[in-house]
Amino acid sequence: MINVTILGGWILLGWILSRLIIRQDSFLEALSIAFPLGAGIHTWALFLVSWAGLELNVAAVIGTYAALLLPAIILHLRMRRSDPRHRREGGDAAGTWLPLGVLAVLLVFGGYYAVGRSYWTWDAIAIWSIKGYGIALEGSIFAGEHWGAHALSYPLNIPLMISVFRLLEGDILPGSKLIFPLFLASALLGCYVFWARRRVKTPVGILGMILLGTTPIIFDHMTFGYANLPMTTYLVLGGLYALEGIDRSSSQWQVMSGLLLGLASWTRVDGFLYVTIVIIGVISAWLICKQGSIRWLSWLLPGAFFIATWLAFFRIYGEAGSQAAGEYRKAIAMITQGEFRWSDLRLILGYARRALFNLGIWGLLFPAGIIVMLLGWKSSLEWRRLHILAPSIVCIGMGILVVILFYLGSYSSSGLYGWLERGFHRAFFPAAFFFIIMVMQGAGPLRDGMASEERR
Repeated sequence: MINVTILGGWILLGWILSRLIIRQDSFLEALSIAFPLGAGIHTWALFLVSWAGLELNVAAVIGTYAALLLPAIILHLRMRRSDPRHRREGGDAAGTWLPLGVLAVLLVFGGYYAVGRSYWTWDAIAIWSIKGYGIALEGSIFAGEHWGAHALSYPLNIPLMISVFRLLEGDILPGSKLIFPLFLASALLGCYVFWARRRVKTPVGILGMILLGTTPIIFDHMTFGYANLPMTTYLVLGGLYALEGIDRSSSQWQVMSGLLLGLASWTRVDGFLYVTIVIIGVISAWLICKQGSIRWLSWLLPGAFFIATWLAFFRIYGEAGSQAAGEYRKAIAMITQGEFRWSDLRLILGYARRALFNLGIWGLLFPAGIIVMLLGWKSSLEWRRLHILAPSIVCIGMGILVVILFYLGSYSSSGLYGWLERGFHRAFFPAAFFFIIMVMQGAGPLRDGMASEERR
């Protein structure tokens, strides 16, 4: 019951914040972002409280949560009474209950395997869970300096979530493993809501959810306890809210995008690089399509706050323990001196070409995605739509980013192929999600005549 209360508390906080910010009563809309938003905002508040010198204990966890939730509820209730823009967006019954049914099945199986496996892989133990337990034991984020690997060079979103379970319940099951299936469920539901909003038919949206949720490597990571899937969830939701906010010329939706993208940088050390790709891809598509408008401050300031604050903390406390930072500096120095490793680049590209069509790893995700795209080629030709072009650019950009990161890492890696086998696929998660988003959006097919009143 304590585990359920923790998860339900984060969902409630995210639910209230989502309705407070985007000012709508769409059930699936609020549900898709409730957990990642609520959990991420709470851990960020705990991070700031601990950095300020206060002890992280049960009282701090509950007090910080109450300090976030109560004002949000009050503001939300006042907004409902006074804001005429606050309205309910409904949908057909099949479009509501079918995706929830798919997610329920996913959560039952994924939750069973996630909890049953506990934390058993190296990164899940050394980087995420052990740091969370150490922070809970010592009552400070600075316990991460000597608990687990990489000191304080990794963002603490996931460790602090685990700390909450450790403080309130002991994490005996461990119940903290349930956060990973919930992250995947949020990403899948967010994709479905995006497709439904763009008038993609319900069966096509369900197919996209199933393709992503049953991909072997993605399903496995729902049970491992790594941070790649949570970061992908924030990136996907943040990117989709950016597209919708720009299309609606809505400051509120773009604020939500900025918050979610900022939380992506709060989840993994390379998160801000992926966020940069999302921003560049969306802006590039917007410049080409001339669709909607960007509210620059509303969109970029929330994410900049998270990124700048974390990078400042990293610069002071974490850079010395960052293996990646040292490796990338070494690689860049060698490249500027004219040392290029073309054989390593060929190996990375060749591995990517073969691995993405490996049925044991990616299942039918890419072959089926290409088939769906070909079947809907007429809709795909309408590429100058913001909601088709932007995911395409982001997908390509993230694929290039992954290749660049592994190429730079090859200068310090004595076993590049083994490193590719261990890390390439999880680094490619964001690109895979944006690929399917683009495919399903392009091959919907779309219904024409979407009224401006519905979009604005």
